[in-house]
Amino acid sequence: MGQTLLTTYGQLVLYLVIIPGLLGSALVVVNHNTKQQIVNLFGFHAQIFGGCLGIIIHEFSHLIMAVIFGHKITGFRPLRIPNQNDPTDLSLGYVNHTWDQHRFYQQFGNLFIGSFPNC
Repeated sequence: MGQTLLTTYGQLVLYLVIIPGLLGSALVVVNHNTKQQIVNLFGFHAQIFGGCLGIIIHEFSHLIMAVIFGHKITGFRPLRIPNQNDPTDLSLGYVNHTWDQHRFYQQFGNLFIGSFPNC
């Protein structure tokens, strides 16, 4: 019985942690290299112009989830060009929102607001 439990636990770790972690890491590397090649070939703004529709959809999905969970929207910009002279300015769009930290529904909503656009 102990051997079966250990085997089952090992399979769970493999399928739910190790394989998704490796695939996610590979996607991050491919994504970074692709963006770097686009910038090298066509300039800094090419990644923004080429990906503007995806950026807008991404930011609207954050906005929709924030509204569904009853958050107050304090700022929204679906597309912006970062300042090239500021290495900390990396945002291509944003949704600023506030929520009532005493309401479980709104607290729980942060999980979906942060992860929904990435699905």
